[in-house]
Amino acid sequence: MLHYYSFADRMKYEKMKILLWLLPPAVAGCCLWSCKKNAPYPEIPEIHLQKVEILSEPDALGGKIKTARVTFLFADGDGDLGDMGGNVSKIHYRWMQKMPGGQYEEYLFPSDMPTELLIPYDEVMNREEAYNQLLKGTMDATLSVPSGSSAAGVDTVKIELFIVDRAAHPSNVEITPDFSLQTDSLVIELGNRQIWE
Repeated sequence: MLHYYSFADRMKYEKMKILLWLLPPAVAGCCLWSCKKNAPYPEIPEIHLQKVEILSEPDALGGKIKTARVTFLFADGDGDLGDMGGNVSKIHYRWMQKMPGGQYEEYLFPSDMPTELLIPYDEVMNREEAYNQLLKGTMDATLSVPSGSSAAGVDTVKIELFIVDRAAHPSNVEITPDFSLQTDSLVIELGNRQIWE
């Protein structure tokens, strides 16, 4: 027995064929997008330095107070950055001075000089992009600057910096280029690197 198909039936058949060809790539694309969206990021925080500035301001006695301001990208996969009561999250830093032989030694601050800063929870939450639990953004920190070298004749230094989240996971350590403590004003641009694209 012969079956006759109308033009409309033929068009429905052609549309069905097209849909069947398009369906597998569409499903695969959705799966890939879903996997990327829900991809687990490392719980270990990561930072990348962006800029270092040395700033000088006059003090009440006519001298100068120097500060170092560092700007860095940060990312944390489980979102536990920022101080919350007893759960502490900090920026740790140290100044390294270049000795005459070329080796580096840590600059020893007086006991009342800080070498760490709390990361305020409000600052983190107001500045990052929240994606699932991922915290990601840019942070500025103002650091104490040595008033002089702890070794005679040494003024070339660099800064080592890392952060610690509330679970006590330390990030990678970022290191600035060498610069002189004798400068009153300095800007070092370190480029636009990205974290966890």
